[in-house]
Amino acid sequence: EDPYLRGGYMEFYAPPADLFEQREREAMTRLSEALTDDEKRRYGALLVYRPGSPAQEILNYLELQKSIDLVVMGTHGRRAISRLLMGSVAEGVVRAAPCPVLTIRASDGSRAIGSHAA
Repeated sequence: EDPYLRGGYMEFYAPPADLFEQREREAMTRLSEALTDDEKRRYGALLVYRPGSPAQEILNYLELQKSIDLVVMGTHGRRAISRLLMGSVAEGVVRAAPCPVLTIRASDGSRAIGSHAA
């Protein structure tokens, strides 16, 4: 999600011209390294990058891909004020998804994605 689109940051700070391209390249790199090729084959994983509001982009993708019958998401387990201030991607998806959503709270120090995929 582009933080500059919220709240008029552009009025006070103009980011470097290549910032958005650099952030997209970094996101693509992180995504491509999230699972090994073996894990991608074993789990039938398809890694997709879609810039925008995370919950809304996940919901848009689910609407396009009618064959998805389960969403599995990690969650930070935020509560009360932090969730109010920061929102919850998982909560937004759980409330509006057209299919069941399984949320898994990541323990401290664990990787959300990687060799522990199930």
